[in-house]
Amino acid sequence: MIGYVRGIVTHLFKESCYVDVHGVGYRVYVPTTTRQQLIEGHEATLFTYLNVREDAMQLYGFWTEEDVFECAGRCNATLWLLDGRGV
Repeated sequence: MIGYVRGIVTHLFKESCYVDVHGVGYRVYVPTTTRQQLIEGHEATLFTYLNVREDAMQLYGFWTEEDVFECAGRCNATLWLLDGRGV
């Protein structure tokens, strides 16, 4: 798991951004509240949640660690329901 990324925000999009970490550009999906904190060209630290699926790996970034735990709890609850284990 990737705990956090720290680097320069090189691009801002509606629902994501690119963070350059020593020459590697990570696409990080961010909620609106986190995106509002980011400034293109400035350094940022985003606490992350890596969502691994059969067809994709998506990195979600948050301004605080508490937001990561909240997201992880929601994602895991959804997976339990989708797998039929939570029914």
